[in-house]
Amino acid sequence: MPWQGRTYNRKEWFAGDPVNRALSAANTCLYGLVHAAIISAGYSPAIGFIHTGKQLSFVYDIADLYKAELTITGRSYRLRNRGEPDNEKKNTVAKKADDCQTVSK
Repeated sequence: MPWQGRTYNRKEWFAGDPVNRALSAANTCLYGLVHAAIISAGYSPAIGFIHTGKQLSFVYDIADLYKAELTITGRSYRLRNRGEPDNEKKNTVAKKADDCQTVSK
């Protein structure tokens, strides 16, 4: 799958290519899950160690531990793979990921 590099424009979501939209949607979902886990455990999402000065600094710190495995190394790419026989199923999953991004704005 061709990729032209990481680009992201929050105001023009659908102008992005499928790979970038899949990465953004996957990261947004990961941030939501991590945020919920942090709050459930009784911790503050703002007190980060690596990321600082943001309301979700700790969320970004924890998400970075899982981001490479869950969002970067193929899962987002596989959602948009045009050559697979089960393309219909993967596009449905990708559409749901797009919906997750849209809802989180």
